[in-house]
Amino acid sequence: RIAAQRWQDDLQRAQALWQCIEAADGFLVEDGKVAALRPVSSVSQEVERLIMRQACSWLGVDPDSDCRRPRGRPRGAGEEGDFILVEVNESNEVIGRLKKDFMGVRAGTDLAELGLLRLIEILGALRTQGLDVDAEYLEAYLDAAAPDWRTQGASYAAGAESGEGITPDPYEVLGVPRDAPMEDIVKAYRR
Repeated sequence: RIAAQRWQDDLQRAQALWQCIEAADGFLVEDGKVAALRPVSSVSQEVERLIMRQACSWLGVDPDSDCRRPRGRPRGAGEEGDFILVEVNESNEVIGRLKKDFMGVRAGTDLAELGLLRLIEILGALRTQGLDVDAEYLEAYLDAAAPDWRTQGASYAAGAESGEGITPDPYEVLGVPRDAPMEDIVKAYRR
Protein backbone atom coordinates (compact mmCIF):
# COMPACT_ATOMS: atom_id res chain seq x y z
CA ARG A 1 0.00 0.00 0.00
CA ILE A 2 2.82 2.41 0.91
CA ALA A 3 4.72 1.53 -2.27
CA ALA A 4 1.61 2.04 -4.42
CA GLN A 5 1.01 5.46 -2.84
CA ARG A 6 4.65 6.44 -3.36
CA TRP A 7 4.47 5.36 -7.03
CA GLN A 8 1.33 7.47 -7.46
CA ASP A 9 3.00 10.50 -5.80
CA ASP A 10 6.09 10.04 -7.98
CA LEU A 11 3.98 9.80 -11.14
CA GLN A 12 2.17 13.05 -10.27
CA ARG A 13 5.51 14.76 -9.58
CA ALA A 14 6.93 13.57 -12.92
CA GLN A 15 3.80 14.73 -14.80
CA ALA A 16 3.98 18.18 -13.18
CA LEU A 17 7.68 18.44 -14.11
CA TRP A 18 6.88 17.44 -17.71
CA GLN A 19 4.16 20.12 -17.90
CA CYS A 20 6.71 22.74 -16.75
CA ILE A 21 9.17 21.55 -19.42
CA GLU A 22 6.50 21.68 -22.17
CA ALA A 23 5.37 25.14 -21.07
CA ALA A 24 8.95 26.46 -21.05
CA ASP A 25 9.28 25.82 -24.78
CA GLY A 26 12.93 24.73 -24.51
CA PHE A 27 14.04 27.44 -22.03
CA LEU A 28 13.23 26.03 -18.64
CA VAL A 29 14.33 28.31 -15.80
CA GLU A 30 14.91 26.39 -12.63
CA ASP A 31 13.03 28.33 -10.03
CA GLY A 32 11.76 27.06 -6.68
CA LYS A 33 8.72 25.38 -8.25
CA VAL A 34 10.80 23.39 -10.77
CA ALA A 35 13.43 22.51 -8.20
CA ALA A 36 10.71 21.11 -5.92
CA LEU A 37 9.61 18.79 -8.76
CA ARG A 38 13.01 17.15 -9.19
CA PRO A 39 13.19 13.59 -7.83
CA VAL A 40 15.00 13.39 -4.52
CA SER A 41 15.11 9.61 -4.27
CA SER A 42 13.66 6.61 -6.01
CA VAL A 43 10.38 5.11 -4.90
CA SER A 44 12.17 2.01 -3.62
CA GLN A 45 14.52 4.18 -1.54
CA GLU A 46 11.56 6.03 -0.10
CA VAL A 47 9.73 2.81 0.78
CA GLU A 48 12.89 1.34 2.31
CA ARG A 49 13.36 4.48 4.39
CA LEU A 50 9.80 4.22 5.73
CA ILE A 51 10.22 0.51 6.51
CA MET A 52 13.50 1.19 8.36
CA ARG A 53 11.90 4.00 10.37
CA GLN A 54 9.06 1.65 11.37
CA ALA A 55 11.53 -1.10 12.31
CA CYS A 56 13.44 1.41 14.46
CA SER A 57 10.27 2.41 16.29
CA TRP A 58 9.42 -1.26 16.95
CA LEU A 59 12.92 -1.79 18.37
CA GLY A 60 12.69 1.33 20.50
CA VAL A 61 15.47 3.11 18.61
CA ASP A 62 15.19 6.75 17.64
CA PRO A 63 15.83 6.75 13.85
CA ASP A 64 17.03 10.35 14.03
CA SER A 65 19.61 9.69 16.75
CA ASP A 66 23.36 9.92 16.21
CA CYS A 67 24.55 6.48 15.13
CA ARG A 68 28.33 6.92 15.13
CA ARG A 69 30.29 3.94 16.34
CA PRO A 70 31.05 3.93 20.06
CA ARG A 71 34.58 4.25 21.33
CA GLY A 72 36.48 1.03 21.60
CA ARG A 73 34.96 -0.51 18.51
CA PRO A 74 36.79 -0.56 15.23
CA ARG A 75 34.76 0.29 12.15
CA GLY A 76 34.46 -3.27 10.89
CA ALA A 77 35.27 -6.82 11.83
CA GLY A 78 38.90 -6.27 10.90
CA GLU A 79 40.46 -2.87 10.33
CA GLU A 80 44.10 -2.17 9.76
CA GLY A 81 46.54 0.59 9.19
CA ASP A 82 50.16 0.32 8.20
CA PHE A 83 51.27 -0.93 11.64
CA ILE A 84 48.17 -1.79 13.70
CA LEU A 85 45.53 -4.46 13.03
CA VAL A 86 42.38 -4.47 15.19
CA GLU A 87 39.70 -7.17 14.95
CA VAL A 88 36.59 -8.29 16.78
CA ASN A 89 36.63 -12.04 17.43
CA GLU A 90 33.67 -14.44 17.73
CA SER A 91 33.37 -13.66 21.47
CA ASN A 92 32.92 -9.98 20.57
CA GLU A 93 36.29 -9.09 22.11
CA VAL A 94 38.54 -6.52 20.49
CA ILE A 95 42.00 -7.90 19.77
CA GLY A 96 44.95 -6.10 18.28
CA ARG A 97 48.25 -7.02 16.71
CA LEU A 98 51.29 -5.22 15.38
CA LYS A 99 51.66 -5.75 11.61
CA LYS A 100 55.23 -4.47 11.29
CA ASP A 101 58.15 -3.93 13.64
CA PHE A 102 57.65 -0.63 15.46
CA MET A 103 59.57 0.97 18.32
CA GLY A 104 61.46 -2.24 19.06
CA VAL A 105 58.33 -4.40 19.15
CA ARG A 106 58.29 -7.24 16.65
CA ALA A 107 55.64 -7.69 13.96
CA GLY A 108 52.90 -10.13 14.97
CA THR A 109 53.04 -9.15 18.64
CA ASP A 110 49.61 -9.25 20.28
CA LEU A 111 48.86 -5.84 21.80
CA ALA A 112 47.59 -7.58 24.95
CA GLU A 113 51.18 -8.73 25.59
CA LEU A 114 52.35 -5.13 25.87
CA GLY A 115 51.80 -3.08 28.99
CA LEU A 116 49.52 -0.08 29.03
CA LEU A 117 52.38 2.39 29.28
CA ARG A 118 54.14 0.82 26.31
CA LEU A 119 50.94 1.04 24.27
CA ILE A 120 50.58 4.71 25.22
CA GLU A 121 54.19 5.31 24.13
CA ILE A 122 53.45 3.60 20.80
CA LEU A 123 50.31 5.72 20.41
CA GLY A 124 52.35 8.87 20.95
CA ALA A 125 54.94 7.74 18.41
CA LEU A 126 52.22 6.96 15.85
CA ARG A 127 50.78 10.45 16.28
CA THR A 128 54.22 12.06 16.11
CA GLN A 129 54.99 10.24 12.87
CA GLY A 130 51.65 11.28 11.33
CA LEU A 131 50.23 7.75 11.28
CA ASP A 132 46.74 8.92 12.23
CA VAL A 133 44.88 5.84 10.97
CA ASP A 134 47.07 3.54 13.05
CA ALA A 135 46.68 5.87 16.04
CA GLU A 136 42.89 5.70 15.66
CA TYR A 137 42.95 1.88 15.61
CA LEU A 138 45.24 1.74 18.63
CA GLU A 139 42.92 4.13 20.48
CA ALA A 140 39.95 1.88 19.62
CA TYR A 141 41.87 -1.09 21.00
CA LEU A 142 42.80 0.80 24.18
CA ASP A 143 39.22 2.01 24.67
CA ALA A 144 38.05 -1.62 24.60
CA ALA A 145 40.94 -3.23 26.52
CA ALA A 146 41.47 -0.55 29.18
CA PRO A 147 38.59 1.97 29.15
CA ASP A 148 40.32 4.20 31.72
CA TRP A 149 43.64 4.27 29.86
CA ARG A 150 43.49 8.04 29.41
CA THR A 151 43.39 8.71 33.17
CA GLN A 152 46.03 6.06 33.84
CA GLY A 153 48.23 7.62 31.17
CA ALA A 154 47.72 11.08 32.67
CA SER A 155 48.69 9.84 36.15
CA TYR A 156 51.78 8.16 34.66
CA ALA A 157 52.73 11.42 32.94
CA ALA A 158 52.28 13.33 36.22
CA GLY A 159 54.45 10.77 38.04
CA ALA A 160 57.10 10.99 35.32
CA GLU A 161 57.28 14.78 35.69
CA SER A 162 57.72 14.51 39.45
CA GLY A 163 60.08 11.54 39.18
CA GLU A 164 57.75 9.28 41.17
CA GLY A 165 56.12 6.05 40.12
CA ILE A 166 58.16 5.61 36.96
CA THR A 167 58.24 1.99 35.91
CA PRO A 168 61.74 0.92 34.84
CA ASP A 169 62.22 -0.30 31.29
CA PRO A 170 61.97 -4.12 31.47
CA TYR A 171 64.52 -4.57 28.67
CA GLU A 172 66.94 -2.42 30.63
CA VAL A 173 66.28 -4.36 33.83
CA LEU A 174 66.89 -7.66 32.03
CA GLY A 175 69.92 -6.28 30.23
CA VAL A 176 68.74 -7.27 26.75
CA PRO A 177 68.21 -5.14 23.65
CA ARG A 178 64.63 -4.42 22.53
CA ASP A 179 65.06 -6.51 19.40
CA ALA A 180 66.38 -9.56 21.30
CA PRO A 181 64.83 -12.93 20.42
CA MET A 182 62.23 -14.20 22.91
CA GLU A 183 64.55 -17.06 23.93
CA ASP A 184 67.22 -14.56 25.08
CA ILE A 185 64.63 -12.55 26.98
CA VAL A 186 63.36 -15.66 28.78
CA LYS A 187 66.94 -16.70 29.64
CA ALA A 188 67.68 -13.22 31.01
CA TYR A 189 64.46 -13.29 33.03
CA ARG A 190 65.30 -16.67 34.53
CA ARG A 191 68.85 -15.51 35.24
